[in-house]
Amino acid sequence: MVPALDLVVTRDEMRALKPDPDGWRVIAAHFGAHQDAVVVGDSWVDGVAATAAGIPFVAYRPNEADIARWKLEPVARLDDLAALPAWLRRRANGEPEERHGAVRAAGQRGGTPPAGPLADPHAAARARRGRGPGAPAGAGRILRASIESGELHSMILWGPPGSARPRWPR
Repeated sequence: MVPALDLVVTRDEMRALKPDPDGWRVIAAHFGAHQDAVVVGDSWVDGVAATAAGIPFVAYRPNEADIARWKLEPVARLDDLAALPAWLRRRANGEPEERHGAVRAAGQRGGTPPAGPLADPHAAARARRGRGPGAPAGAGRILRASIESGELHSMILWGPPGSARPRWPR
């Protein structure tokens, strides 16, 4: 899968880890300006890095107490990553946030209870087995659906240490 990706950023390419936005330095050096970018993250640290980089933050099953404590303002909150492609299309078409179905517009309540960050001691092992939140290519996941349909798109795999993101493309 590596040949299908435009860029994979790991901690080896970054001068500093999140919440520092240095990952975006690497991305900007490769792609140039990032007007259409969003950061999708499951932790406050993703939101802080996105805010520091000036990139809109989409919170995936966030811990609302952390979002409030760090004074983050996500453009949306996702309960299901499978809804992301449709949300991005609607956003690109200028549709109002509140019409985005499984993706709650920022400030709305409801949906799946918050989950913890993906990085945990067992994330890499689950990813290798294609299971758990650290397994984007597992059954029913957006990356798996993209691979199976043959419609791979540019993706930025940016996550915390321990989330096995360098192994996802392989």
